[in-house]
Amino acid sequence: MTAPDGAGVPAVFARQVRARRLGRGWLLRDLAEASGVGISTLSRAENGAGITLVLADRIARGLGVPLAALLPDAACGHCLDAPRAGFTCDSCGASGTAVTG
Repeated sequence: MTAPDGAGVPAVFARQVRARRLGRGWLLRDLAEASGVGISTLSRAENGAGITLVLADRIARGLGVPLAALLPDAACGHCLDAPRAGFTCDSCGASGTAVTG
């Protein structure tokens, strides 16, 4: 990448959860109700803070998707197909796009 961005699995998971939640027009409260996961835990998850696999699965179920849909398929082993907004991966050329909301 052109700059370090920490786009590991937690960062990709965080972006996917936030994008899918916002895409549904949900607040954190809505996802908390759907998943049974507390708002503070969801906030940490959306900020890329480590959460357990069990919690990640509960969040995915709350969104109505399999956990694998929120994780990188790692076609690019360098950026995991999710470079940070404003950055471009030097290995695969993928560009990061901002999640709005």
